[in-house]
Amino acid sequence: MGIEDILITARRANLKGVMVSTGVTPPLPKSKSKSKSKGMGAIEPQRWTLEIPGWMPVPLNKLTGRHWGPGHRRKKHDKEVIALAVALCGIPPATRRRRVSLTVVLGKGDRSPDPDALHKSLRDALVACGALKNDSTKWVEGDDPRFARGRELVSFVTLENV
Repeated sequence: MGIEDILITARRANLKGVMVSTGVTPPLPKSKSKSKSKGMGAIEPQRWTLEIPGWMPVPLNKLTGRHWGPGHRRKKHDKEVIALAVALCGIPPATRRRRVSLTVVLGKGDRSPDPDALHKSLRDALVACGALKNDSTKWVEGDDPRFARGRELVSFVTLENV
């Protein structure tokens, strides 16, 4: 995906004010123990954190019920936001299991959804852009999202190779 594709995706998703920042932790120093792989050092975990202001994954209860159209549009928007963030961050496609963590800083007047309601849309979006191989328990692990209070809505999505 080139920079032109990313900008087109940002315009299509109406993400003018959304800024994405990332922190990539360097690989840990290699341990002195011998690796089981032939001649290669052990693959050390890598960690990426996406900071997405003004966005939170669509809760499951807003995806189900009534007509399929509005839920489909909301999931599509989540996929575009996550694809843009992953592309800007340069996260490589998943080749192994990853841990997904979500921290949502709720702004003034924002209500926290059910903790388990945010997984569906977030994990589907991560699979669609290649940041996760699959959203089954074989390929992803994670816990309930954490919530905090702040001035504005900000979501922090952390991906870590396991």
